[in-house]
Amino acid sequence: MAAQVSGIHPPGTIRPADRRRLQDGPGRRWLWAVGANAPLVGLPVQLLHAISRHTIRPMVWSSLLALPPLVAQMVMLLGTGLELAPFVGDPLLLRQQLLAAGEAHLASFGWLSLASFALGILGHKLAQDRDLVETRRRLGPGALAPDPVSSDPPIGSPGR
Repeated sequence: MAAQVSGIHPPGTIRPADRRRLQDGPGRRWLWAVGANAPLVGLPVQLLHAISRHTIRPMVWSSLLALPPLVAQMVMLLGTGLELAPFVGDPLLLRQQLLAAGEAHLASFGWLSLASFALGILGHKLAQDRDLVETRRRLGPGALAPDPVSSDPPIGSPGR
């Protein structure tokens, strides 16, 4: 009982978080990455992944890779108000410049949003792959062996 309280597992056992990490195939890792960066639902998915896999690395890597395009968006939005001073005297010229700048900024904003989304997905997936490699290295070559206490008989055995 004391071994479980301190977080140390007996030799030959695998933590549930490590087991989940080992069972996640490439397709499931991509789904986690996309879901964790989806608008409106990304944060709860990232938190669920961090808690269930006992790792915060995908959340951190995803955030760090998605940050530069977001910073560029903020700088771009702040920059639109700084260019108004030369056009204060001519309202028509001001209107034309704002419309032209608005279309360019809107297009740039869309591309930067797409870049941020893609880089966030890539960062999350790369961090999951790194965690998987470290888990396999830590557990050793027998980590992928079937669980000896499993109640399911192997496929093809007389019990199936």
